This record gives sequence, structure tokens and C-alpha cells, in this order.
Amino acid sequence: PMPTVGAVLTDSQSGAPPWIARPGRDDQVTVSALGRQNIDAGHSFQLWAIAGGPPRPLGLLSPVPGRGIAIPSSAVPPTGGVLAVSLEPAGGSPTGQPTGPVLFQGKVFSNPL
Repeated sequence: PMPTVGAVLTDSQSGAPPWIARPGRDDQVTVSALGRQNIDAGHSFQLWAIAGGPPRPLGLLSPVPGRGIAIPSSAVPPTGGVLAVSLEPAGGSPTGQPTGPVLFQGKVFSNPL
């Protein structure tokens, strides 16, 4: 069976799940907010893949539910890897690595359909 890949990204302090990664169309994974996330105009939420090396940037996340980003399944870390969201300057990290705090993270899981 084809695997489904996903992750629930939580706040380390409250355990609340503000972001979810779930299978999308055409071998992609969609990452989106479960509820509106508060952020000021001078910052962005940036998604990272972490698996046995430096974090890899995957894109900027919208704080608005229903406006998720689609990333190729191949860019998602394997089961046990981590998806993380950091707070970055508007437009994303200027260095290609997280510069702000990691606010949310979750382990990638894979289950057969």
C-alpha cells in the first residue's frame, strides 16, 4: 500500500497543535495552520526539514487556515525526522538556516493506507 506521510507540529510549552502536515495531491504534502496564527508584519513563519544534518528550508507558511503550502513528498524527512517552524524576518531567513526561535515542531510519521 502507498504510505501516507504526515506530522503534527506542536508548541513545546502548551502542546497545542497549530500546524499539520498531511498528504496532498500529486505526491505532495500540504502544511497548513489549523487556526489563525498571530504574527506581526515584520516576521514570517518558516518551515524546515530536519533529518541528520543541518535544517533545510521548505518555504514560508501562511498564518491563515486554508492557505497551506504544498511541498514535494521527497522534501519531507523520512519517518522519525522533524518538521519545524521558526519565527524569521519578513520574507524568511536571510542565511538559509533558522535565525529565530523554533516555535513549533513535530516528528514525521508514515502509516499505510
